[in-house]
Amino acid sequence: MDHGIGFKRVKAGISLAVMLCAVFLLASCSGDKTKEADVTVDLGAVMESVSAYTSGEDMIDLSADELLSFYGIEESECAQFAAKINVSGVSADEIVFIEAANADAAQSVKEKLENRYKAKLNETKNYFPAEYEKIEAASVEQNGNFVSMVISSDADEINAVYKAAFN
Repeated sequence: MDHGIGFKRVKAGISLAVMLCAVFLLASCSGDKTKEADVTVDLGAVMESVSAYTSGEDMIDLSADELLSFYGIEESECAQFAAKINVSGVSADEIVFIEAANADAAQSVKEKLENRYKAKLNETKNYFPAEYEKIEAASVEQNGNFVSMVISSDADEINAVYKAAFN
């Protein structure tokens, strides 16, 4: 009677079981990939929270039609948005918070805001040096389906309030 073959089968079975346990353990530790998508932030409330930095008669709220006109962003690309723009002609301030309808829309929204950002840089480079520096310090940021662009002298404070809304 050869006990070597039976022992090899048991050893192979144990190895297979250990390997399967390791795979299941690693899969369970990979984290919740849906957490970012489950974030709920009321962008209107966030915009209200930064009103100390966005108030003034020259800062106006944008409608869905104006969002399309200024940025090329379709209302259907947005789950929600809050946007303000300075219409004085001497300030480049724009604050845009958008929750895109899905990941593809988020990428499209980000590209459109980046195009607006680049256009504003080009418009102000030779004519409004102070505004150019303000724009140059700004950026378009994406967090899951949320995309933002903050051009303001108070960008650090506004971005801090915006980012805090996700915690």
